Amino acid sequence: MYKRQELARLLNRQGIDAIAALISPTIAGRAAARQTITPTQFIEVYVNTPLAVCQQRDAKGLYAKARGDSSFALTGITAPYEQPTDADVCI
Repeated sequence: MYKRQELARLLNRQGIDAIAALISPTIAGRAAARQTITPTQFIEVYVNTPLAVCQQRDAKGLYAKARGDSSFALTGITAPYEQPTDADVCI
């Protein structure tokens, strides 16, 4: 199965614009996605949502699970998140 960024790259090569939600907690991961998709076709959107709001909207209960289980890696709780330094769009 293709990674989402690889699928976006393949669609772009066929002239199809692709929107992909990439969970990329590291700057290096986002840079790799940008290079895979191609820098001219990649727009990084950083949705800067406070942790408290994420927890309120958590329909799956993942934040509660991460707080109760230290072995459950959840970005922003038990796993690190590197904020973008050069996102194309910040919301």
